[in-house]
Amino acid sequence: MAEASGLVQSFFGTLFLAASTSLPEVVVPIATIRIRKIDSTMTNINDASLRLNENMEALKHNFLFRGYFKKQEKAKLKEQKNK
Repeated sequence: MAEASGLVQSFFGTLFLAASTSLPEVVVPIATIRIRKIDSTMTNINDASLRLNENMEALKHNFLFRGYFKKQEKAKLKEQKNK
């Protein structure tokens, strides 16, 4: 599949892994909506949001991504200063 799409094998593998691990996060809310358990759906969505926030905070401290987030913060401060 990687050769057919023209992507590097490692990139395709990473993309496939990300999609396959995220699939349950997508399927569970849809299933709970279909059986009309909205409370459970909202709880799952809130939990997923909290985990995403934790992951983003961890990413900010990762040495590979530190520069990116510092650049984003500087741009945001500059934009606020110009207003």
